[in-house]
Amino acid sequence: MEKVNHPEHYQQEGKKECIWQMIEDYGKRVTAVFCLTSAYKYLYREGNKPDTPAEEDRAKAKWYLDFVDKHLFSSVQGVNTVQLYRDIRRELK
Repeated sequence: MEKVNHPEHYQQEGKKECIWQMIEDYGKRVTAVFCLTSAYKYLYREGNKPDTPAEEDRAKAKWYLDFVDKHLFSSVQGVNTVQLYRDIRRELK
């Protein structure tokens, strides 16, 4: 599902994929928060955006959470951020 994993609009010739550029520019902690709040957004609107199936919203939320698990988990700090991570993890089970 390239629309979820590597959307064309985040691929620009001669540039890194956006998420990797964010890590480089702003660090892992800020990017981890971005990923978690993005996952929250996709779960919150699941199935309610015109022309976007609920399954796609859920897949995008899972992509962001998986990215945190693989690359940013050690940067998930603070009570609210940890709780957000746990809530999203529970919702995606």
